[in-house]
Amino acid sequence: FIQYNYITNEFGIGDIQAGAILGIKGFVDIAFGLAGSILVDIVGVRRVSVVALSVAIIGRSLMAFGRSRISLYLALFLFSPCGDALLGVGLYRVALKKLTTPLTRPFAFAMSYASFNLAGACATILVDKMRAHLGDLTIDN
Repeated sequence: FIQYNYITNEFGIGDIQAGAILGIKGFVDIAFGLAGSILVDIVGVRRVSVVALSVAIIGRSLMAFGRSRISLYLALFLFSPCGDALLGVGLYRVALKKLTTPLTRPFAFAMSYASFNLAGACATILVDKMRAHLGDLTIDN
């Protein structure tokens, strides 16, 4: 929803074209995710993490500061999908499996899931506090 509003409002792209752009982005996300899983096995978790973070920063910077359609397309179809797909949760699950012993692996996975659940709970509490303090914000077109 936010990317759709950003594309239509900031770049003057129509609804149908914005839907097509986001559909293509979804397909590219899947393609990079599949390629990334192969790359992790070949190159390793640490190298893929460093490269993916660098690429994701470039993609987010282009989305935030780019003002041309070329920068939008580069961010949506190349940099962001590559960085986001490679930095996904699956990468860290592979890292947990490869970098733990069979004895410590259950504890590592339990801590991983607990941290995700704690982050979700904290985000929910924070959103409720912000809504109570600021009111429910709406976007007017």
